[in-house]
Amino acid sequence: MIKYICLNCGVEKELPSTYYTFEGPVMCTSCNQMQYIHIVRGYLEKHCLPGRPLMYMNLIGIPNIPESIQDDIVEAQLCKTVAANKACVVLCRRVVEGICLDKGAIGVTLNDKIQSLHETGFLSANDLIVYHAVRHFGNYGAHIETDLLGEVTPEDAELVLDLIFHLIRQVYEMPAKIDALSRRRTSAPP
Repeated sequence: MIKYICLNCGVEKELPSTYYTFEGPVMCTSCNQMQYIHIVRGYLEKHCLPGRPLMYMNLIGIPNIPESIQDDIVEAQLCKTVAANKACVVLCRRVVEGICLDKGAIGVTLNDKIQSLHETGFLSANDLIVYHAVRHFGNYGAHIETDLLGEVTPEDAELVLDLIFHLIRQVYEMPAKIDALSRRRTSAPP
């Protein structure tokens, strides 16, 4: 079964396995709200309400994401759908800070915390660039005196959200999948 949370009423729903690969409309059986979903190989990639872009990340099934990080991701996605682009990138910056705190980063500023994760080997050089990119755009959205952009465009907000989706998958989803493969390999007969 493929699970999703209705974006209108917040009730968790299940779709049968016939939706293994699907893109199109489904109706919530609790509130009768139509939603559009995109499922790839049994994994709900994105879903949205009518008239909204397909860009919602489904957090169901991704283990160990702290609730505060989940809340910020959901709120960032909602901000994006109503063109609150500055708010979206600020919330994405909060997600980066939440990941840093969850993974034991030390430092006073977010820059310090990101650097500490890099120094411990948690972040590769490429990851370091991604974390700093999200931090910079979040700063632009939050601080008037350092607002070098003038405004955060919808494209900027979407790119920053895409980076957040990548980070969440990399930090929380991929380690669980790798662990599952390792357990399967070690439990397989020689």
